Amino acid sequence: MSLDENGTAWLELSENLTMNFSQGYWWREVELQDGNWTLKVWANDTAGNLNSSQVSFRVDTCPPNLTLVSPENRSYPGKVRINYTVDEGKCNWTLGNLTGNTSGQELNLSEGFYCFKISCQDEAGNRAEAERYFTVDFPPRILILSPENKSYNTSQIWLKTEINDSVECWWELSGQNHTFNCSQSLLQLQDGNWTLKVWANDTAGNVNFSQVSFRVDTQPPRLEVISPENRSYRKLEINYTVEDADLKRVFYLLNGSEGNLTGNITLELSDGYYCLEIAAEDRAGNRNSTLRCFWIDTQPPLINLSFLRVGILDQNFTISVSSDGSCNLTVIYPNSSQTRIEGWFVPDQAGIYNLSVTCQDEAGNNRTVGDWFEIEPGTRLNLTGNLSFLLILPETGETVYNLSQSSQVPNRTWDARILTDRGVEMNLTDFRPGGLELKLERMDGERERIYAVELRANYSNITISLNASGVGDPEHLAILYCQEWNFSQDTCITGWREIQAERRGNSFIIQHLSAFKIYQEPYCGDGICQPDESCSTCPQDCGSCPKPRSWGGGGGGGYLPEIRKPEVNVSWPEGLTVFANESGRLKIGIKASERLNFTLGLETDCNCSIEFPEEFSWKEREAEVRISNCSIQTCNINLTLESEAGTSTASVLVKIKPVCPEGKQECRGDEIWSCDGYGWKLVQKCERCVNGTCVQAQAEEKVPEIPWGIFLLVWAMISAGILLWIGRR
Repeated sequence: MSLDENGTAWLELSENLTMNFSQGYWWREVELQDGNWTLKVWANDTAGNLNSSQVSFRVDTCPPNLTLVSPENRSYPGKVRINYTVDEGKCNWTLGNLTGNTSGQELNLSEGFYCFKISCQDEAGNRAEAERYFTVDFPPRILILSPENKSYNTSQIWLKTEINDSVECWWELSGQNHTFNCSQSLLQLQDGNWTLKVWANDTAGNVNFSQVSFRVDTQPPRLEVISPENRSYRKLEINYTVEDADLKRVFYLLNGSEGNLTGNITLELSDGYYCLEIAAEDRAGNRNSTLRCFWIDTQPPLINLSFLRVGILDQNFTISVSSDGSCNLTVIYPNSSQTRIEGWFVPDQAGIYNLSVTCQDEAGNNRTVGDWFEIEPGTRLNLTGNLSFLLILPETGETVYNLSQSSQVPNRTWDARILTDRGVEMNLTDFRPGGLELKLERMDGERERIYAVELRANYSNITISLNASGVGDPEHLAILYCQEWNFSQDTCITGWREIQAERRGNSFIIQHLSAFKIYQEPYCGDGICQPDESCSTCPQDCGSCPKPRSWGGGGGGGYLPEIRKPEVNVSWPEGLTVFANESGRLKIGIKASERLNFTLGLETDCNCSIEFPEEFSWKEREAEVRISNCSIQTCNINLTLESEAGTSTASVLVKIKPVCPEGKQECRGDEIWSCDGYGWKLVQKCERCVNGTCVQAQAEEKVPEIPWGIFLLVWAMISAGILLWIGRR
């Protein structure tokens, strides 16, 4: 210090210390401990004046208290936070080419080796310094290649990853961890939604993960096709239901053409055979499909009638109807009454009957056709007069039973009982006690009628009187009797005897008989053309001889025109439907007015085997054409029937249907069978067959093996790198 006057100076501390003067300044060196001090200096001049001055200060010989929290001497995954504390002074730090003077900064650093230095200085000039060495090592980068964020239709899914730096890897599903080789692993999963996490850590201890969500769906959509079915339709109506939580689309394939379905639709198609596949597919690739093959048919059903043109009264008469539809058959009697029948009936009226057949096919098409047939009495006797059959009791001469033309015994064997009131009861049961009992039987032949009687009473003299007046030409009518008739064999044991001697005009008295018959001998004029008669020798029976001419035959529908001798009429079938590799037949019914022989000609575009009689006679009344081994098609058979009376032609439509849906495949065990329309054939054997398709069992994908030598070399290099890094520290 300095004084403005000459004098002396001293320093006041714990004691007074005299100060030294040199070079114009007063001074004194003292040692002080760290702490806060107040220094007081005194001075006096020569006049004895006294004065003082003081100053407060601090003695600080300690550097600032610096605590470096971060960074540490270790590895960081990328971000490094600068964190330190100091009790006094100011700090400056450097990190590579970065500088700073505050704490709390977070730095994004690239991978590498770093040195952090910090220096802090207090007011006294004391300094504190620190440094850290660390590395920046990013966490493993995890790329999940498989599975992807989508749906899978298999329960075995490969986990495939790319991880750039890892020591250990594991995947996590449903809270469960499973280690793997950081490259791939086979997952066995059930159907459902999954979230997969893949974890990895590296040599620096960094841990990272990546995740992916996906769906496992091994079940195909539930598809129910309501229509079409394997049948015929007028138009195609596609009606279906489908259920699936992850449905992608519904579509159809129709004879090679594809279309999408968003609901039920109706398609107008031309007539023909079609195969339709309706398929539903979900987003996992599961597919369910149904194949239906069907006919589009807008044509009315084919109707074929098969029956005899001439039937016998009171005998079963059969009418066969073949059609590709369901039919109702109505018979119209000669008296115009009508009834529905099921293939046969017993006609009780003689004359011309008409048929009406209405059929409806699967597609709903309808058609009605008509035809006719004739019912004749069982005998060709021209009995038009008053015919009576009397049983007379010989004791009294009383007529017990009179069988007249109006009450004929039906053509069969009956058990009859004459009642006390002279009435007659006839049954098909055994005889019952009481009354006068007898067995009656009537049999008809072509030219005869036989009556047989068996009396079960003590009457030996019974007279039967037959009144045959007005019965055709009496010159050609014979009455014969049988002494013993066998009811079980329907034959005369003793032989027939003519009773001309007992004839009384047109009445005949017969005693002690078992049976009698009325027989008409053939003659020109009896209304029947005999084998030894012709149009030239007996025109009244065979008709006049016509000039040869041609005419067209009927087509199976409507009623045939009145027959004029010596023409021949033909009842053609209208059509036929058969299945491939099966056989069918056409029946051709004829009615000839004279005894002719016929020649049948046939032309066809059908790819079938066809058998038919080239020649047949009027006695057969029908011819049969058989077809077999046909290809699937619709074709025609053209028929020509020739005789001396003329020519008749017709064309028959034939539909050949497949026996099974063409192109359909189905599983039979572990084999695929396919239908070609004609039958089923084995096409392939599989390890596993599902919905008509071979499905190979999915093999586990093999994890590539790392050669042991390479593994050791890599491990040695990693170890050397770690040692080198430690040495650099």
